Amino acid sequence: MLLKLITFICGASVMILELAGMRIITPFLGSSFIVWTCTIGIIMISLSIGYYLGGKFSDKNPTEIKLSFFITLAALYILIIGAVGFKFLECISSDLGSNLYFISIFSALIIFTVPSIFLGMVSPYVIKIALDKNNTSDSGNIIGQLYAISTIGSIFGTFLSGFFLIIFFGVDTILFALSSILAFASLLLVINKFNKRINLILLTAQFLILAFSFFFIYIYKLNNKQLFDNAVYSKTTPYQYVWISKTFYSAINSNILCLTSYKWWCHSTKVENDINNESLFNYVQLFYKFYELKNKKNNILMLGGAGCTLASKILSKSYNNINFDIVEIDKDTKDIATKYFNIPDDKRLHFYFEDARTFLNRESKKHNKTYDIIYFDIFKEDLIPFNLLTQESFTNIKNLMNNNAILCINIAINKKKFDGIEYLNQIYTQLKSVFPEVRCYSEYKIEPNQQIYNIVICAFKNSTDINSLEIKQTMEENEYKDVNITNKLFTDKYAPIEKFEIYNIQH
Repeated sequence: MLLKLITFICGASVMILELAGMRIITPFLGSSFIVWTCTIGIIMISLSIGYYLGGKFSDKNPTEIKLSFFITLAALYILIIGAVGFKFLECISSDLGSNLYFISIFSALIIFTVPSIFLGMVSPYVIKIALDKNNTSDSGNIIGQLYAISTIGSIFGTFLSGFFLIIFFGVDTILFALSSILAFASLLLVINKFNKRINLILLTAQFLILAFSFFFIYIYKLNNKQLFDNAVYSKTTPYQYVWISKTFYSAINSNILCLTSYKWWCHSTKVENDINNESLFNYVQLFYKFYELKNKKNNILMLGGAGCTLASKILSKSYNNINFDIVEIDKDTKDIATKYFNIPDDKRLHFYFEDARTFLNRESKKHNKTYDIIYFDIFKEDLIPFNLLTQESFTNIKNLMNNNAILCINIAINKKKFDGIEYLNQIYTQLKSVFPEVRCYSEYKIEPNQQIYNIVICAFKNSTDINSLEIKQTMEENEYKDVNITNKLFTDKYAPIEKFEIYNIQH
């Protein structure tokens, strides 16, 4: 029974470690397909090595004490990762100038390899011990049971992490608790085989791991530890690690609040205590300009809320009976925006907490509501998620637009990290395949060597709307014409968004 419990715990621990470990990596390297691929690949390689070594060592006088030693080493390493993992990633992501492939593999190797190898050694080792204790004629049944228990443990760890642990606890707390559970499991093995010849060093190490794990949990909670020292507020949500910082624009004004979920990218800004709630981003001003130029603007949809600065500005300056809907996947950002960005408690403002694509799929078929202006401001790290960039996605958006409606999309270009021109051309191509008229506007004059800037792409459902006197005269000086149609159209079946990334991290 004890061996089955150990198998279950170790199976669950692998998945908890993987999901919690990714939450350490994400604030520094993001959660792109490349990062996930490297992480999963390293874990699978490490587990394979562990299976091999576990099988090899199990043929050499396997005992519960040796098994306990392997689990103790895994617990100790997880304890170390929980204590210094964030600082380690912060150092290498800031100072190690290399491509994303290399730095992702390197980070995954450091965080996951050692504990995954030792946890991988558990299954073959437990099987060998169980077979030696039982009738070998029943070996198939024993092996099947232990593999099933290990798999059930992995399933349990996956759902426990995704539905509970990561939502309610910090990553450091999860790792310290995981270290404690593994240390306690290895302690049970030692106690079960306790005798005068017991290795006292191993027993002492297990007690120390337990003590330090609980100590770190207490200290971290007592100090309300933030991931970044300059954070005014931080929280681990089901989707991201999000924080409010005052230092992002400290060279301009030390009282500027920035809502951030990725170490080098700010989603929303405002000057602290500014009652007008003005955003410092020029593209938000372009968004608002189209609101002013649009004659009929009773129904507005915002895909991606974050700090909701645009909604706050429009609602504060408009007293007509407008309807403003915001689709935001992360419900926690509303609470943050309410506290730090002063979004109004306004009956004209409505939130839909879900993935924007599921909202578009559903609402475009229901045809219950259409919009005069649709704002699109969604990113996953630096790029628009592939499922919102496809022809099908933009077709759904078009179906939600009134005859003279405008779609305004914020495109953040970071040429340090990806090929901005090709990326912009691809989005332009996607929109041209759906809308009769598409125009690009820059937030200010873009210099040839400028590395970071925003482009607002506007798609008009009616081709005559772009030629209206107000829009044409007002926006002509902002028009950006350096865009071209590409020869590849992204669809739900083919959307390799990652190809735009240069994978060269420079700071």
